[in-house]
Amino acid sequence: MTRLTKEMIEEIEGDLEITEHRLRKAIGMDLRSLALRAVGLEADADVSKFSAAIVPVTSGLGVTPGFVSSVATILARLGMEAAVTNATDVAGMAEGIRMGSDMVFMADDNVFMAHPVGTWEVIDNAACTALGFVQALEEAADGLGGKEVVVIGLGRVGSFAVAELLARGARPIGVDIDPVALMRARERFGIPCSSDLKRVMPAADLVVHACPAPVRGELVKEGAIISAPGVPCGFDAIGYGRAGLIMHDMLPTGVAVMAAQACRALMAANVANYPMEWGLAVHE
Repeated sequence: MTRLTKEMIEEIEGDLEITEHRLRKAIGMDLRSLALRAVGLEADADVSKFSAAIVPVTSGLGVTPGFVSSVATILARLGMEAAVTNATDVAGMAEGIRMGSDMVFMADDNVFMAHPVGTWEVIDNAACTALGFVQALEEAADGLGGKEVVVIGLGRVGSFAVAELLARGARPIGVDIDPVALMRARERFGIPCSSDLKRVMPAADLVVHACPAPVRGELVKEGAIISAPGVPCGFDAIGYGRAGLIMHDMLPTGVAVMAAQACRALMAANVANYPMEWGLAVHE
């Protein structure tokens, strides 16, 4: 996963209200609504029934100051009960389960995951980040079916984004400077790919920017709609001025979709026991 700095974390917590305001202005949805729609839950699904434990992890480069508290703040914004465990690592996960949390969030240098307790699910932040930003792009573009979407960066988030775009009937074009990433994308997805951003970007109406590489503002098409999960955001003032819309945040969308996905997994696991409570149909 992208390793957020202490300064980035402070910005996330301070700008959460601004992030939601921008999201409402762009697509008429808040974080909760976007996340629920992304995972296929109804808009009135009650996620406040669920609680989450966030576990500090000390392995590798260690705990990023403020990271776990930011995750807890985002989850609380969705209406969930969220608490950071006192213990770290395996002991922290045990603490979270023992205190009856419905889901446990934890991250090391490579993976940021959520586990809905009592299920076999392991929910990956990279996949959920891609899902959330593709959903936001679909909302802003009034559908993606048959439309070309340039995906910049074919790492984990970019690859998940390509898969999600294809599932929604879009026509992704992959861009990466790494020839191995380009080869893998061609082989896995059968999509056109290029290492030349200057050739592809000026004609792009829809863009998913899934890496930290900067994009010169002069390459952005006037009125382009850009969904930008890459950290940091790769667009300068010129790019913002030329684009019709750039949607970006460093953590909230991915965490919100992780939580919604975990809630869905828990609802599905318990549907036989709680059909009335969850409002889900049970077919005998």
